[in-house]
Amino acid sequence: MLGADKCQYNNYGLHDFTNDGDITGIGHGGEKTNNYGTIRKSGGTGESRINSEFSNADGIVEVQTGRITIGNPVDYDWHTNTLYAGTWRVEGSGMLVFFDGSLQTNKAHVVLNGSNAKICTTPGYTWNPTYIEQSLTANQGTLEVYGDRTFSNHLDNTGTLIIGAGTELTFTGGLTNSGILSPGNSPGYVTINGDFTQDASGELQIELGGLDPGTGYDVLNIEGTASLAGILDVSLLSSLDPADIPDNYIFNILFADTITGDFDTVNLPSISEGNFEYFIDLNEGSDDIVNLRFHAVPIPGAVWLLGSGLFGLVAVRRRRNNIS
Repeated sequence: MLGADKCQYNNYGLHDFTNDGDITGIGHGGEKTNNYGTIRKSGGTGESRINSEFSNADGIVEVQTGRITIGNPVDYDWHTNTLYAGTWRVEGSGMLVFFDGSLQTNKAHVVLNGSNAKICTTPGYTWNPTYIEQSLTANQGTLEVYGDRTFSNHLDNTGTLIIGAGTELTFTGGLTNSGILSPGNSPGYVTINGDFTQDASGELQIELGGLDPGTGYDVLNIEGTASLAGILDVSLLSSLDPADIPDNYIFNILFADTITGDFDTVNLPSISEGNFEYFIDLNEGSDDIVNLRFHAVPIPGAVWLLGSGLFGLVAVRRRRNNIS
């Protein structure tokens, strides 16, 4: 409880709501809470309120159970419907509530850990919530999503979008990646229901940590059209020993109903045990697939120098398979 007018509470450690309770002022205004540490709600299934002006630019708010309601957040501007700063983590069936507006643009670090984890806005003290998946149209910060969820609008990602393993996301209006898309977190199998576009500024990050799709290496499944450009960045995790990869083994890393375009840049792991080859299978009657093939025998230096000048022929291929 904040006692005097314009009193400030600065949290540098852990402030844990182990039951339902509030941070509130008893003065006549001007009270402020500055969070430089972690404010967590770990107990109580009801509501905990932060009624003072609240800044979380350098801190973490974590809802593990129940609900935290923030009445006057400095980092959320309801005029522009933008969350500007801070780390906001909601887990399980927890809920984080901001007053007024509808959260359309994320510039902060938001973590939704579980299909029932909720972030919403509501007009003042009237309970009429608009959930983030109903309102979000732009991610310019970091958005981590673990658990199935449906986004009502087209989402433009110019920040970092991390999708947890086994998560199925539906984008009713589609997803455009102009930032970083990291499926799996990792590795993992991620399904996106809707069309996916990656433009020249976008980067798709794929990790190879084993031989089993979804559990050993990242797989992105697009239930729609995938329009490709930008960067494909493939990294090899320490859990996968290249010596254990069979010769000519194929990693199927992206499926789509239809694939158009191609990545402008493909970054593949460089290892002494062999080389990776990138190619796209265009299959009439079934999914188009982005593949990586591992060649266990290194290409001789002279041949590699020749091939590097003909990269489109040696290392990157598109082929159409007719399937009746």
